[in-house]
Amino acid sequence: MFLNNFFKIFILVAITFLFIFETSFAQSERFQVLLITKVESYPHRHTSISNGAEMFKDLGRKYRFGVHWTDNTQIFDDPERMNEFDVIVFMNSAGNILNESQKRGFQDFIRNGGNFVGIHGAIYTFFEARSPREESEATWQWYNDLIGAEYNFHPGQHIAVLNVEDHSHPSTAHLPANWVVMDEWYNFSEVSDDINVLLTIDENLSSQGSYPGDQMGNVHPMAWYQDDFEGNGARSFYTMLGHPEDQYDDPMYRKHIAGAVWWAATGIMLD
Repeated sequence: MFLNNFFKIFILVAITFLFIFETSFAQSERFQVLLITKVESYPHRHTSISNGAEMFKDLGRKYRFGVHWTDNTQIFDDPERMNEFDVIVFMNSAGNILNESQKRGFQDFIRNGGNFVGIHGAIYTFFEARSPREESEATWQWYNDLIGAEYNFHPGQHIAVLNVEDHSHPSTAHLPANWVVMDEWYNFSEVSDDINVLLTIDENLSSQGSYPGDQMGNVHPMAWYQDDFEGNGARSFYTMLGHPEDQYDDPMYRKHIAGAVWWAATGIMLD
């Protein structure tokens, strides 16, 4: 009888401790991220998506933020669930991934204190499904305004030099003035006047690398942010980087993304 009661008390104490531990751990998370990687009506799904998801899990543990990874966009129809998040990240998403009611849910999130980070293929989201090497047609202007530009085409994967235009942002503070990177370099049209450019690609053909250059003139942005989208204080960040699988293991790239998400969630810039 004594052993029976002791065992019951032990189990009760263990369950209580586990509940307290899980609650304390959840409370220690600084913010919550909704990670969307859905691809709809697009000929190719980036093979690096799973690498990126693992990176986000690692970053969440390291920098103490929660990550919910899903391709089930019905979550955008649930305002209470959406209110749990501070930042939505579209990572290599593509195509028309939201229906009309989900689009309204996305807009409500941004207009009521939510923030956004787009990674690489995110700029090919809400486009007609065509080859990314061809000119494509945007299907949702509001999203183009949020992300800050419109995808045009890309010349393939090349080694190129990125110039850091602003070291005061958490996503670029750790980078060298000239960062040599292999990626699939996008070109853009309809670049917003409201963006603050962080990285540009060196269009000089004589610079280090195989990038063909002369794609967008003297200023070819590759990462940027908006800190007051639609005048309601919403923060939006986009980086073109994120095509190769092994990039998601690169410490420099990981800090680039961690800084972007941190800024989107907190609005804190570096002094």
